[in-house]
Formats: sequence, structure tokens, C-alpha cells
Amino acid sequence: MTEAENERLTRVGPGTPGGEMMRRYWIPVGISEELTDLPKLVRVLGEELVLFRDTKGRVGLLEKHCSHRGTSLEYGRVEERGIRCCYHGWLYDIDGHCLDQPLEPPDSNFKKTIRHKAYPCRELGGLAFAYMGPVEKISLLPNYSFLVRQDGIRKITVRTGEGNYLQRSENHADTMHTAILHEHQFGMDFYEIPDCTFTPAEYGMIAVADRAGHEPGTIIRRTNHFMVPMLQTTGSMRREHGVECAQRAAWKLPIDDTHTRTFELFFIPFGKDGKPTEEVFGSGVVNRASVDRRGVRSYEESQRDPGDEEAQMSQGPIQDRTKEHLGSSDRGVIIWRNILKKAIDAVERGEDPPGIIRDPGKNNLICVDAKDELIQVN
Repeated sequence: MTEAENERLTRVGPGTPGGEMMRRYWIPVGISEELTDLPKLVRVLGEELVLFRDTKGRVGLLEKHCSHRGTSLEYGRVEERGIRCCYHGWLYDIDGHCLDQPLEPPDSNFKKTIRHKAYPCRELGGLAFAYMGPVEKISLLPNYSFLVRQDGIRKITVRTGEGNYLQRSENHADTMHTAILHEHQFGMDFYEIPDCTFTPAEYGMIAVADRAGHEPGTIIRRTNHFMVPMLQTTGSMRREHGVECAQRAAWKLPIDDTHTRTFELFFIPFGKDGKPTEEVFGSGVVNRASVDRRGVRSYEESQRDPGDEEAQMSQGPIQDRTKEHLGSSDRGVIIWRNILKKAIDAVERGEDPPGIIRDPGKNNLICVDAKDELIQVN
């Protein structure tokens, strides 16, 4: 990869090729239940924004600095019609209209000339999503099954860390690394070098990894889905009460070029009795995947038992891919990069990138559920 290619893929700010591609999608910006009576300061794709829910229940995402004199709206007061700046009382609705300027004359029309930067927001599956691209290119928020199914419960976690989003995204496409890095960390036989296949899909890529099963004549097949630009789904072999324990979806959201926020959603189907159970949450599937290992361990512990955090973050804030020497085991990473490159190229040509949905008839229930299977081969 050349330096120019690396820049195209890793830079996410406004006006950058990669950033403009990402702005064509609905991306998670917050957890619904955390939107209370106080606004939340968020940084997304290099932009400083304020996320809030007005007292009518509507969610808004606005430019951080008030259009009047730049005071941060993170200190604003949430009201029925929107959010009011603490400094001079300018009131904005979720669409960025200025509704009130209490210090201006009552007959002034000045407020009608103000349009504060605002991004459309939608809520689904316990997450708040935003669309940050051109208004004329807005698409439908995909009804992924793990966001809309009603036969289970959802657990959402958020982690924020250093490093460019692509390093974390590539980690999932690098299906081979589990045989080395996670040799002693996972309950399944991840020390087995998998037989991997990667298939392009309308929304991105499907990765299938086969490993020898515990019983003779069986294999463990893991199927993961990769949705452009930042979403991956992973299944689980662990079962409780006769049902699959967890379906995991992870968005690798770029905070900026050198920091990433990971939204993880776990969908746990109900047991045979139709009720969620503590045993399901206690199975270890959710907790193990959600622990920020580097944040709770000493440097020596990290050296003795490194995990994904150590492997990815030690590549540098933005990995210099011009120095790589890729082998046959890296084909998943190579294919994923090429898919992202083509998505960027499509946007620059004025076309839709992969996975954009505009037809409501194709958005009823989108199944990209990953899974682990025990398969009898003879």
C-alpha cells in the first residue's frame, strides 16, 4: 500500500475521501437510555458535536459551538422545543432552526436568518444513529435483525480507545490471528489454524473460518459478516437453555483519525420459557468480549498475555502500511481494504457505496446474523 492509499482509507474528517464515504451511512453516536436531561458532548468523524433529547423525546445532534458567540451547547438547557445556549439563551431545535433569541427585540426576524449545523438522528435497538452526509443522499436506516427482533434482550457496551479505526476493523477481517494471539484465551479451540474463505456481498464481505471440532469428523464453522464501513457481526457457540447465547454486532466508529469508539450490541434470545435469565448474561460471552483488558492490567501482565488491544495499538496511532509484508494469511485484510477502497471510489463518482438502502421493501428485516456451527463432515 502506498502512503496516499493509506491516507485515503484512514483519514475521516470532513472533506477527506474516507470521511465522505462514511458520511453516506447511518452511524451510531450514542446509547438511547443515556440521553437524559443533560446534553452529551460527542466527537464523531473529527467533528465536535452535542447529542441531546428534547423533552418531547426527539433526538438531535448539533454543532458544538453556538452560532451566536461560540459557547459550547454541552452546557445548554434541554427544553421541549430543543436546546438553549447557557450564555445568551439562543434556542435551537433538532433541525438547527433558531427558535428564540431572548435578548433581541421582540419584533426581530434575526433568528430566522440562523441555521445551525444539525444532523438527522434516528433511534433503533437502543442506539441513536446519525446521518452526517449530504441531505440529498440520505438513505434508510437499515433494519438489521439484531436491532429490531423482539424475541430477546439487548446489552450495549461502549469502549473508547486510541488508534485509527481501520486497525480495529482489520482485526476482525484477520481471521488467522486467533490461532496465535488467542491461543490460551478463548474456550473454543482457537489454537487451530482455520481454513478461511472470503466472499464479497452486496453490503461488504462474508468470512467463513473452519476449525477441527472436539469430536472426530466434525468442524467448527464461524461465519462473520462485514458491513461497509464499520460494522461487523460475530456469533457464539455458547448456549444457554437450548438457544444461542449471543449475537454480537460491533461498530468501529472513528472519533477522529487516531481514536476509535466501539459500540457493541449483544442480542440474547429468550430461553425456552420465553424469559431472559441471569445465566445468559453470566455465561461469559458478553463479559469477556466487553472487557478493556489494557485498562485493567499492568504493563507486565500485558506483555505476558497480550490481546487485541496490545496487538492493534502497538501498530501506532495510524499504522504505516507502506512497511507491511503481507502474506497469504492476510487475504481477508486485503479483500476488506479493497472493498473500502471501492466504496470511496463510488462516492467520488457520485454513486452509492455498498449497502445503501433506499427501497422500503428491501428494509423489512435484514439478516446479517453471524453464527458458530458444529458441522458433521463424515
